[in-house]
Amino acid sequence: MAKKEISLEAIEKFLDGHNDQQRIVNLDYKYDWDYIKVFYRDENDSRCVEEYPFFPFVWAKLTVCTKLCNGNRNELKTLMSRYGIGVKELDITNLQGEQCDEMLDGYRYLFYAKRKMSYSDFLDFFKKTGYPIYSKDDSQKGSKYYLCVTPQEQFLISTGKRFFKGYEDYNELLRMIFDLETEGLDPTRHRIKLNGIRLNRPVQIKDRYFENFNKIFRVEGETDAEKNASELNVIEIMLKAIKYFKPDIITAHNGENFDWNFIIERCKALGTDIETLSRKYFNGEVIFKSKRESILKLGGEIEKFHQTVVPTIITTDSLHAVRRAQALDSNMKEANLKYVTIYSEMVKQNRVYVPGEFIDKTLVDTEKHFAFNNENGDWYMVDKNCGKEFVFDGNTKRKNIPVFNNVAEGYELVTGEYIVERYLYDDLWECDKVEHRYNTPNFLICKMLPVPFQKCCTMGTAGQWKALLLAWSYENNLAIPPFSERKSFTGGLSRLLYVGFVDKVAKFDYNSLYPSIDLTWHVSDKKDLMESMLAFLEHVLTQREKYKKLKKKAGKEAEKIKEKLQNHEYTTKEEGKKLNAEMLRLKGEESFNDKKQLPLKILGNSFFGSYGAPNVFPWGSTECAERTTCIGRQCLRLMIYYFNSHGYKPIVGDTDGFNFQLPDDSLYRYTDENPYISTGLSRETEKGKKYTGFKADVAEFNDLYMCDKHYHPLAVNKMGLGIDEIVDATINFSRKNYADYFPDEPYPKDVKMVGNTIKSKKMPEYIAKFLDKGVRLLLQNKGGEFLTEYYNYIEKIYNYQIPIRQIASKGKIKKTIEEYKLDCQTLTKAGSKKSRQAWMELAINNDLKVDLGQTLYYINTGTKKADADVKKITHYYKTDGDTGEKVEITKDIEKAWRLYQKENKDKIKSATKGYYLTKNELIQGEYPLAVCEDEIILNTVLVPADIIDNESDVLCKDGEEYNVPKYIEQFNKRITPLLVCFSKDIRDKILIDNPSDRKFFTEEESKLCSGQPNKDGDQDSYEQIMTMEDKEIKFWLRHPEWEIPFLKECNMDWEKIKSDYIERIEKEKQLGVDKIREQFDSIINNLKPEDLDEIEDGVLPSAIEKLVVLDPKTSRLMSKEFDDVVIATIYDLFDLREYLINKKVEEIEQESTVTEQ
Repeated sequence: MAKKEISLEAIEKFLDGHNDQQRIVNLDYKYDWDYIKVFYRDENDSRCVEEYPFFPFVWAKLTVCTKLCNGNRNELKTLMSRYGIGVKELDITNLQGEQCDEMLDGYRYLFYAKRKMSYSDFLDFFKKTGYPIYSKDDSQKGSKYYLCVTPQEQFLISTGKRFFKGYEDYNELLRMIFDLETEGLDPTRHRIKLNGIRLNRPVQIKDRYFENFNKIFRVEGETDAEKNASELNVIEIMLKAIKYFKPDIITAHNGENFDWNFIIERCKALGTDIETLSRKYFNGEVIFKSKRESILKLGGEIEKFHQTVVPTIITTDSLHAVRRAQALDSNMKEANLKYVTIYSEMVKQNRVYVPGEFIDKTLVDTEKHFAFNNENGDWYMVDKNCGKEFVFDGNTKRKNIPVFNNVAEGYELVTGEYIVERYLYDDLWECDKVEHRYNTPNFLICKMLPVPFQKCCTMGTAGQWKALLLAWSYENNLAIPPFSERKSFTGGLSRLLYVGFVDKVAKFDYNSLYPSIDLTWHVSDKKDLMESMLAFLEHVLTQREKYKKLKKKAGKEAEKIKEKLQNHEYTTKEEGKKLNAEMLRLKGEESFNDKKQLPLKILGNSFFGSYGAPNVFPWGSTECAERTTCIGRQCLRLMIYYFNSHGYKPIVGDTDGFNFQLPDDSLYRYTDENPYISTGLSRETEKGKKYTGFKADVAEFNDLYMCDKHYHPLAVNKMGLGIDEIVDATINFSRKNYADYFPDEPYPKDVKMVGNTIKSKKMPEYIAKFLDKGVRLLLQNKGGEFLTEYYNYIEKIYNYQIPIRQIASKGKIKKTIEEYKLDCQTLTKAGSKKSRQAWMELAINNDLKVDLGQTLYYINTGTKKADADVKKITHYYKTDGDTGEKVEITKDIEKAWRLYQKENKDKIKSATKGYYLTKNELIQGEYPLAVCEDEIILNTVLVPADIIDNESDVLCKDGEEYNVPKYIEQFNKRITPLLVCFSKDIRDKILIDNPSDRKFFTEEESKLCSGQPNKDGDQDSYEQIMTMEDKEIKFWLRHPEWEIPFLKECNMDWEKIKSDYIERIEKEKQLGVDKIREQFDSIINNLKPEDLDEIEDGVLPSAIEKLVVLDPKTSRLMSKEFDDVVIATIYDLFDLREYLINKKVEEIEQESTVTEQ
């Protein structure tokens, strides 16, 4: 029987959650409860709780259904009756009523509780059947007999309830922000000094109204006993505040890794524990750190952390929200609170700053020794005996405390205590605003998903669509497809045609390319029985377009009124007030529509990532994902072909867009005198509208190629080319490493930097500081000034003028000292002991008590480039049989190892030609009684924390100078990629090791250029990008039923492409090349992401180098045995690395989900 097509109304009702309950803020559940507690706020903003019966369920495969109770159906029926368990078969037919065979191995049955039931009883039923849902039995692992979600998600799916319905803004929730100031980083030795607590909005608690709760609690006392009692009281005050205010959210910046851990450890140090302390405030329940590791998804990476659990209240970490935003915004260099506030343009006008090393000294002042300006947050110490009178230097972010002899106009005398408290209040304010800004997307997306908010804040994109489709299938009695292996497939087209400096650049990109392709070409998999994914996707894109237009319209109208107000284009005060009110209304409308489009943008952009991950998202399809990318490649080629033929110079592009250098104004076809008049055939153009310059060429492109005639007759055309941005200048240093210049934007947004070449979390500050200025000079086409700045900086490094905190390296404590020592004794694959870590050795040598997550800073104090931070020399000894003395035999062993390597050279080069010993195995065989001892040589010294925290510049002390040759070499390595902007005539002459070797270049020589790569393979050709790759050809040959778009428009002859490929493959088979390809594929299938870390530098994994060689001119991997045969391309390895990283992340995420359930 055929199904009805999905209506717009059905989609909207589903996404909104069909249950009408408003303002749900949390769920609480224990595994032995047969109910779920729902926390919500009523019309008066009171936090309420209501219990709802819980009916657990699980999806199951037919294979396990036939095995339950050893296949004894009568026994199973009896057991089901006793437990109150029902089961129903789910639909596996499509819209036409035809059975979908791909669903036969899917989750076709739903077991459910017929009466309210605890999850533990539900699980117990399956244990009794002999096939538990969660099994430690290796024979059942990986079989995925069942598909289940957490009890909270089951409840949301089955009831249609959603978090936060009725709230439009994240600020409508009651959020508690807290921040600790501590004596140091080690809670076993350092105390809490201050704890600030803030509420984000007014709140009424019974008969008390709190307009602005914002308080700081200080640890006081003279003796240790007094301080202990005071500190414990400060912790208890926070627990009382949580109990009293009952916030919906508790947050802190880096709260999970610092603040909560510090509180928990301080409780222990004070003779109690957080569980005992909190129990009396939460009706017998306790605050604790979850033992289960939670996963924070950060684009293509993950981080693990242990979630803090506060009974009935959601805990978030604003740092997590910022880190997720940072994964998408390459311009956001840091995640610390002060940087993010400035970057996000949320700094208070009167923000107070106190240098870290002066907090204690300032806090103890209670007698008004400081002048303070409430307008700008500036302050200084007043000393009448000082000879200087106050002069404001325009900087309120002090590196030290200035002293003057007067109280200037606009300043008032205050205590140091007041200044530090204002500083902490501003920290709280910033954390509040940052958490609101960066968790708002999670709040909005959570309103549509049957997932608790806490999970929404950390989950990946595939998880979002999975949650949606699981709920949809549940409501429509649809079976769930089986999971399948994630396979590598053709990725997006990414090419760099010109390295170096280019000015006047336009970035053209397709609007939501992959979702638009899926809708426009009707890319759908049979397993999506109701074609619900495309229906959801169309709704998401259409609604987002609607809200974007409304946002744009309101914003434009608000700007017009703003100009009127600024130009005083009104006659009376009353008219001015009305205009101002209308502007504010329009600004509110703009903000409202922006919030409406934001979750739709997130959901739409995450769709493709789900499609390509059938191991996580059961509706995923590698074939559909590859069809999407292969069409995307043709779309990109169409854009390049069209604009190149009209005088635009293609520079670089990736997946959905390409950058072009604009033609001179005189070369445009369409001008004011001869405009392009649109036919209006595209969604992006307006019929009869006149376009000129590059906008005319984009409009013509849209009318010609983005119109309905090119696409699937049953599909919805969503294709359109847009102008992403116009860039004053751009520099491509290497593939996916570039900088763009926007001179009209304020610093630091005037420059966008992408790629590890010019930005990296691991980059030392002294290099980052230079690049921050140097890259800007290059983008401003000031090659001569850049070279002058470079030579001046070399002189600074050489003469020890770089502050220690800028040049210091840092290492994070990821293991305890004991774990590290044990780990150092384990052997690598090569049979040698693991490398030592300088910061851990320094911690051991200095007898430091270090905490997990703590960062140590150090400098290299060697004298030569080769002086490593830490060097391990292994000595070998034997015991003399006659004297019993220890005799060193290191030289004998090294000699034996060199001889073995020489004799077995061929075996060592190729593992396929025979087995060879590791060094350790050789020693065990020939010197079985040898013992080894490691000598550790440290060329480093620790940098004290107070120097790192000190905002003033502290230079090296005599006798502890940093290693000049090493740091200059490190600096020059980072500068080398930047020199691609200079002509090859001077490029190799620029870098120096000593200021006395400084070079001088003429203005002509210092001019910047493009298209002069260091190596031939560092940039691609136009012909390469317009040539279909073998993997694309293979895909299209596999699917002759699908038409390849834009072949004719790109001047591509498919018949010739096909015949050339088939002829070449046939020839290769006769030569035996297919066996080499099999070997290559076998190696590829066993690679790990880290094996491809140096691929962007053209360094191949050693296993691959045995079979192929990289052709630098074409970026092809040529067979060593048949030098004219292409085995793959460097881009295949780029795609492989991205695929392996995503796969690893998804596997860890899945493991975490199973543990959570």
